[in-house]
Amino acid sequence: MTFFFLEGVPSGSNSAEHPAWGKNDPPNAVNAFHWYDGFALFTKQFRPWFTINPENSRFILGRKNVQAFFTGCLARGIKWSQERMGGMPCLLGEFGLAFDMNNRRAFSDGDYSLHEQALSMYYNAIDENLLHSTIWNYTADNTNKSGDDWNDEDLSIFSEGKERAAAGWKRPYPMAAAGTLLSFKWDCKRGIFRCRFSADGSIAAPSIVYLPADRFGPSLHIAVTAEGGAANLRFEYSQDEQRLLVYNDGYSGNAEIVAFS
Repeated sequence: MTFFFLEGVPSGSNSAEHPAWGKNDPPNAVNAFHWYDGFALFTKQFRPWFTINPENSRFILGRKNVQAFFTGCLARGIKWSQERMGGMPCLLGEFGLAFDMNNRRAFSDGDYSLHEQALSMYYNAIDENLLHSTIWNYTADNTNKSGDDWNDEDLSIFSEGKERAAAGWKRPYPMAAAGTLLSFKWDCKRGIFRCRFSADGSIAAPSIVYLPADRFGPSLHIAVTAEGGAANLRFEYSQDEQRLLVYNDGYSGNAEIVAFS
């Protein structure tokens, strides 16, 4: 089976910028729209309490407002897909961060905490919208001197063989849900991950959750509870594979997975 991934223009808000898709167009299409925090990308500066709306040039002030703005941008991409593209599935086909921002300071002092904050806020917006996503990018030969060696860009999450700002992008997330995914959230400051899903008792295969070992450490605690007083769901965790498997075992209904250290 062949799939078509339709990109459009990042942050596009009208039919001249982002494609529409109708019943007479080929099936098996995915809205793979792109999105970036334009202010951070083009100025190579990031402040968690400030950005600019590129569609009306208005300032967004306050961390909560900035986070809500990021979440809303992605929600509009999904809404476009529902209203103008026949309800096709969505994939955030590209997003990322310039690692040479703030005058390349992190290259000297090794402090990527601001990069981690930016990526965390972007991923929070993705998770809130239950979006699939692909980050731009991984460049195998990236160096601090030449970046991605293309278009004066330096967005690779690896450089000179080392991870960069890993706490911002190496996050827990549900890889597969044996039912319907309802919500999930990673609180990186408190080290708590929560995931809610509606379990389908007819599915024998487990839900799969990625729980990176270096985000939790050896003191990982896991609880899987079923709604309505039903017994806790059976689960297995493989530290080597960093995957949690949760089995419905015939249970249908809402369930919650909590992981913390």
